Amino acid sequence: MIGRIEKPPYRLGLDIGANSIGWAALTLDERGDPYAILAMGSRIFPDGRAPDTRGGPGASLAVGRRLARGQRRRRKRYLMRRSALMRKLVAFGLEMPADAEERKQLERRDPYELRKRALSKTLKSSELGRVLFHLNQRRGFQSNRKAGGGEDKKKATQAREDREGLRQAIRESGSPTLGDFLAGRRERGKPVRARPGQKLYPDRAMYTHEFDKIRARQAEDHALTPAQWGELRRIIFHQRPLKPVKPGWCLLEDRAERAPRAHPCAQEFRILEEVNNLRISVPGSAERRPEERPLKEDERERVLERLRRGVDIALRSKTPKPPPKELGLPKGSAFNLARGGRKTLKGDAVVAAIVESLKPPRKKGEKAPKDDAAEKWWSGLSERRRRKIAFLFAVEKDADAVCKQAQEWEMDSGLAARLKEGELPSGYVRLSLKAIRKILPHLRRGLRYDEAVKAAGYKSHSDFRNDEAHDRLPYYGEVLERDVVGAN
Repeated sequence: MIGRIEKPPYRLGLDIGANSIGWAALTLDERGDPYAILAMGSRIFPDGRAPDTRGGPGASLAVGRRLARGQRRRRKRYLMRRSALMRKLVAFGLEMPADAEERKQLERRDPYELRKRALSKTLKSSELGRVLFHLNQRRGFQSNRKAGGGEDKKKATQAREDREGLRQAIRESGSPTLGDFLAGRRERGKPVRARPGQKLYPDRAMYTHEFDKIRARQAEDHALTPAQWGELRRIIFHQRPLKPVKPGWCLLEDRAERAPRAHPCAQEFRILEEVNNLRISVPGSAERRPEERPLKEDERERVLERLRRGVDIALRSKTPKPPPKELGLPKGSAFNLARGGRKTLKGDAVVAAIVESLKPPRKKGEKAPKDDAAEKWWSGLSERRRRKIAFLFAVEKDADAVCKQAQEWEMDSGLAARLKEGELPSGYVRLSLKAIRKILPHLRRGLRYDEAVKAAGYKSHSDFRNDEAHDRLPYYGEVLERDVVGAN
């Protein structure tokens, strides 16, 4: 019987690049030192990105596949929703007429004209079914309140301005609903579909409002129970929630998920961490070099107060800028962060989003008009209520709940509708809420982040080694536990 051939011990080295892996296996002697090359090579993978016009790497090839997949899903869900609605319309006696000629006549009727008539006159059952079917086809945009960046943010801002402009146009026309407004446009020969440049960008709330108005007028003339009306409303306007994104693990707490960047505690943590790192250079005399020192207590409080209001502090454009006069810093002072190329010290992003959303709509290139009502309402809130609104604004998935709370605190419905459109900072911070709440009291005392971490009882803010040696490489999920989401 042939004995088992023992393989010589070896060490494997890997060089992992963006689209290639280089490798080399080195034979080891009795002491474990490499003395010869056993084998070596490389493996090159396709780039996975489309070349741009200049020949460099462009967008990922997955982008086109993702867009096509999203279109297929939206189309499939629309067809499923339409089929479900048709089944209910038939079951509730609101189906198309059985007579072929009547059916053709109804198909030729202008649905916008029917939507307008539904507010003041009794419709036939088939006509009411036609109106509900049309609302299902044009049910409006519903924001998921996720913030975008770059081009996405520009598009979202433009869409919000178009929605506000449409809402204002409806009010000025005296139309009670969107359908009545669009019917009037069609009568005057104007377009009614949302197209670029038309500024017709209705949201879901306009359609739900119209549905409720039609129901209030038609309910007494049709044998539909409240439960049946509710079922029709649910089918037409239901939108499945977004699939949650795994946030990753906290750097300091085992098996604790990272906190959302939009959480007020995360914003307070970021502001305190940066302010505690701030130093100012105070001009010296001709004989002395400029002095660099931490902020004094009163200076620190003024900086914190400004940032907590959601106001940024500009550090530089092309050259370092002096701090704002309202901070009361010595003349000629400069922040240390400006020397590193930092442009701004960001204020509370959630408060800034709330303040921005309360501003009245404006045309492109036009300066935002001052809205005393929004400013008066926000400044009139107590600090506790501001924190409550910021918390709801950042954490509550249902934007209507934020508006409801604001209206309970005497905000009018127009401002509440603007508040609903606010854009939040997306993503997660590196720590969990549990760790943040442990560290925050020490940051408020003025300690730097590394000092506050130790004061909160953690070993270190950056050294996560466990000082454990292994004879064989373990499963990577054990060693890189903080970098593997969902591992067990």
